Amino acid sequence: MPRTAGPLASNIAIMKIRRPLVLGAAMLAAGLCGTAAAEERGLSDYVQGRYAAAEGELARAADLFEGALSRSPDDKGLLQQAFELAVISGDEELAVSAARQLGEESGFDSAIATLLATDALKRRDWDEMASRVEGLKGTGFGSLVAPVAEAWALVARGKKREAREALAGEPPSGLAKSYWEEHRGHVALATGRRNEAIAAYRPLIVDDEGGNVRIRLALAQALQKDGKDGEAGAILEAAQVTPVILAARADLSDRKRLRHAPGNARTGIATLLLRISSDLSRQRSVPVALTFARIATWLDPDEAAGWLMVSQNLARAEQYESALAAARQVGEDDPSSGTARAQEAALLIAMDRDDDALDMLKAAAAAPGARAQDFVQLGDAYQRAERYSEAIQRYRQALEAGVENDVLRWQTLFLIGASEEQRGDWQAAEVALREAMDIAPEQAVILNYLGYTLLDRGVKQEEAIELIEKAHALEPNDGHITDSLGWAHYQVGDYAKAVETLEKAIARVPGDATINDHLGDAYWQVGRHIEARFRWRAALEGEPSDEQTAAIEAKLAYGYDRGVKMATNARSAAAEGQPES
Repeated sequence: MPRTAGPLASNIAIMKIRRPLVLGAAMLAAGLCGTAAAEERGLSDYVQGRYAAAEGELARAADLFEGALSRSPDDKGLLQQAFELAVISGDEELAVSAARQLGEESGFDSAIATLLATDALKRRDWDEMASRVEGLKGTGFGSLVAPVAEAWALVARGKKREAREALAGEPPSGLAKSYWEEHRGHVALATGRRNEAIAAYRPLIVDDEGGNVRIRLALAQALQKDGKDGEAGAILEAAQVTPVILAARADLSDRKRLRHAPGNARTGIATLLLRISSDLSRQRSVPVALTFARIATWLDPDEAAGWLMVSQNLARAEQYESALAAARQVGEDDPSSGTARAQEAALLIAMDRDDDALDMLKAAAAAPGARAQDFVQLGDAYQRAERYSEAIQRYRQALEAGVENDVLRWQTLFLIGASEEQRGDWQAAEVALREAMDIAPEQAVILNYLGYTLLDRGVKQEEAIELIEKAHALEPNDGHITDSLGWAHYQVGDYAKAVETLEKAIARVPGDATINDHLGDAYWQVGRHIEARFRWRAALEGEPSDEQTAAIEAKLAYGYDRGVKMATNARSAAAEGQPES
């Protein structure tokens, strides 16, 4: 099956992981009820704070929780809730206050210990920072922070040689090794040893296929400082295209200084925390990932990546208003402003404010100097709303506005082709998809979409299978492409091979409606009828389209042969505007 034809270039998926803001009514009995009037007032503040938080009034909620804490300073449950609320709302003062009391009462945990260490850094209290960093070493994720934080603390104190020596030995094993190796280069560059930085960075981009954007930007900066602009340009040209990479290429061409590597202790530790937050986010460790990202913004509020990471983690916790506020911290002149705007639109849609999202994107596309990316994002919004003609119009405007490079050009052409196919103009879709393939002949997503669509339409079957096989060779672990290959086996009558391939696909994407439907069909053809019905029922639970639902229900009710015939007749009648027979 093709990957979703939805927005490829800028759509942000919002993962909904429900996590209550506060722990619930049981906390009312956890020590807040006292006989003194002050405790009664504290209870009032607590209850009002919970209500304000539930209503999304996080700033007011934070004030009320702070008032409750002042009257019940020893309530551990309240302290924990206050800390969580402060992280969500971005209230650094409350977070530090709660963290101090929690840290002293319950020992170190990674989030609290990290916050207290960075607070000491900001206050230039080196003795406290050294103590806090030492405490980090025994706190789970904090142990990843400690070695690098020690080096940056030495940088902050002007001890440049000692800072470099702190990361000069044998790096630790496991995940901490990659953080150590990266910051060995950052610390060297920040302390004026650009050749050492270059030597540290180079091994980190070997065989990265351009994907290590962060290190490539830092290496290019070090090379530029060393007067090697040509080599710096080659490093950036080989990087995967992102708005920040495009901006860096332009700056290098205009002989502007690149400023992407951290240059001091605050930005260095913020860079580390964002990297860890990103890694934790992939594991869905939302609370710790959010806290590390939020601390990074408190250390380095000018870094767009921090605000975007905070916004993404808040969205995963369904704190959409706070996520929106974080995304809006990215300035319009920042290279990541387009990404932030796309995130804002996705958040508004998640909040059922589709019209607001569309109005925002329309305004950006109508503004003087609108960029290709603005039109692509508006096209994405129309695509999500299944307004395919309007989406295609905006994507074509993006091409006319001047797409900056081949990667964005093929992506835009792909979006046009997918939208044309979805609105039913196959000829126009094929033209756009082939144009995209001419630019990027090794892009599996194009090969798979074109091959699957040809296969599904029953035309150019030999070419279709070749395209899908090539896509699968490029992306063997992609479940949707594996499904396309399995369906190709099915279409040529090799049902046993189809079953084998589709079982691999469903193992990678178990809840997908189309893959379950295909596997059900393949099971039926090899005589495994009970398993076929199980897969068809699973497909109904996977949010199939209305047309898929009707076809699957017909197969469940009447068996494969009669069900498919009935579904085909129904589609034909609908296409001709006739009543179903």
